Amino acid sequence: MLASKTPNAIKTVAEGVFPVLVGSWSASLLALTAAVLVFGGAACAAETKGETKGESKGDAVIESELRKALLGKSALTGELLMKTGEEIKSAPKNVAAGKSGANVGKDAKDTRGPRESKEGKQAESAEAPIGKKIAMPGAGSPVGKSEASTPGAVAVVGHELSAPLAKSNVKKPAGPDADRVEHGATAGANGKPHWGYSGAVGPDSWAKLAAEFATCARGRRQSPIDILDRELSTLTLEQVKFDYSAATFQIVHNGHTIEVRPGANNQIVARSKNYRLTQFHFHHPAEERVNGKGFALDAHFVHRAEDGELAVVTVLFEEGAANPELQRLWDHMPLDVNDSMRSGEGVTFNPLSILPAERSKYLQYIGSLTTPPCTEGVVWIVFRQPVTASAEQIALFRKMVGMNARPVQPVNGRLIKAAN
Repeated sequence: MLASKTPNAIKTVAEGVFPVLVGSWSASLLALTAAVLVFGGAACAAETKGETKGESKGDAVIESELRKALLGKSALTGELLMKTGEEIKSAPKNVAAGKSGANVGKDAKDTRGPRESKEGKQAESAEAPIGKKIAMPGAGSPVGKSEASTPGAVAVVGHELSAPLAKSNVKKPAGPDADRVEHGATAGANGKPHWGYSGAVGPDSWAKLAAEFATCARGRRQSPIDILDRELSTLTLEQVKFDYSAATFQIVHNGHTIEVRPGANNQIVARSKNYRLTQFHFHHPAEERVNGKGFALDAHFVHRAEDGELAVVTVLFEEGAANPELQRLWDHMPLDVNDSMRSGEGVTFNPLSILPAERSKYLQYIGSLTTPPCTEGVVWIVFRQPVTASAEQIALFRKMVGMNARPVQPVNGRLIKAAN
């Protein structure tokens, strides 16, 4: 072992330099220093290789050998060398301490107290999961002290904007669905359930919006229908008599359609009963179909008898030449929902002018209102001959109202009469 050979090496060195030390004090000191360095290097090497068997035993050997090498020297030289020996003896401890310090530095990166480690893990897992909405002021739930709850702060979690938004100056869009909520309908200005032609308030949901709309789904005689020639009963029917006259009028955009209210006392005679004209309105596209064919527009003339029975006369419009009588009405088109216009002084309109020239051929059946509450027992009279409206006239209605047609309903074996 290197440590056991160290005393002999020191002795040899000491014997070699001893004569020189007698002759020269400085040379003696230099030689002794060299001996110390040789001895110290050997001791450090032994410690590094792990060959030192015991620190206490090694220290005793070193001290003994130093005393032998310094025998006969002055007190000052011996004291100096003893101090040097003490430094050499402490060198392995310093080296070990250095190694330990390095380990401590390395371990310090991962060393945390139990409390600190637990809190650190909790902090790392404190991130909100994707898709979970952060509660914000005014949301109806308590809000903790967090960055997301700071006024004006925006936190997007799962692509959701959770912060309160500034009030917008954008006007609420007007139209049939203006009062619609995401999962249903709200009551309109008249207190009745609001309905429309699309989404959650569309025709498929009418019966769910209110109890009084149940017939829209349960009724067996609903309108409109697709009238097929193969299902017609060709019979001789009395001709419908029209007693219409020119008068001033009012046009209203009621949110569902454009409605015309004539000022005169207009009426028809059908099925030997008098029906008074209350109003007529339009649908785009036409609600009725004939042999599967659709039309661009229709007009429904709604009449009421004294016993309350309703009769609706239908005029079908196909795209073609401009209709001057229709244009007279469109010139008074309201500008917005719930807006209305009255005809100017000297401006009149005769509803007869918009009917087809051929009024002897028509189709007749018992159906219902095509809007909620879908009341049944309505007499329908549909002219076979359509009239025309230009693409521009149709586009104007579409721009103001949009699509407002109920889909066709099952015939359910009803009798449909056709006048020759």
